[in-house]
Amino acid sequence: MFVSSHPLDEVEKTCQAAAVIDRGQLVAQGPMHELIGGGGAEVDIGCAQPRLALDLLDGDPVVAGASETADGLRATLASADGVAEINGRLVRAGVAAFRLEPVHRTLEHRFLEITSRLGGRS
Repeated sequence: MFVSSHPLDEVEKTCQAAAVIDRGQLVAQGPMHELIGGGGAEVDIGCAQPRLALDLLDGDPVVAGASETADGLRATLASADGVAEINGRLVRAGVAAFRLEPVHRTLEHRFLEITSRLGGRS
């Protein structure tokens, strides 16, 4: 059996639900898959023409948001079939995607997102 030295990793592997408490106040709770999911699902899109791809996806109803990365884009999906829709749109426009990969978020990432938003609270 593998045992991590990181408590949030252990919680993610062994618990079905979790809660985040900040200064005595409950700020997030739920089943692990919902808590980690946070907002919409994200996908990394590797492509040689990221600017063109970004322009093509701007305003697409299945894309809640997108930004350039070092080798392509990261898109937040507004729809479950978003990856197929994105791929189809890029192919029709002649933009070759060499990677369409879901971003695996961890409880640690989600915890840091939640608590960093609360940083300015008194």
